[in-house]
Amino acid sequence: MVGSVRPLDTAQADARAYLREADGQRVLVTLNLGATLYTLDLGHVAASGSLLLSTDLGRAGSIDLARLQLSPDEGLVMRVMLLRIASLVS
Repeated sequence: MVGSVRPLDTAQADARAYLREADGQRVLVTLNLGATLYTLDLGHVAASGSLLLSTDLGRAGSIDLARLQLSPDEGLVMRVMLLRIASLVS
């Protein structure tokens, strides 16, 4: 496998997030593995993400990462530009 994977703290037991970096591109993956709507603050990673893939067909465009809402069983894949790497959990 080429590149790196960094897990991120979501502060929610059923929510997962990680940052995948390879060849100068950065992709943020978020998953809600539970039955509850979660609002995540991933604004420390980037201001927004450009949606690449979603399990919610109603999603489109740019997503505010400081107030990211994940519906139950929802997953998102977004292209991001990092704000600062030092704040990420390794």
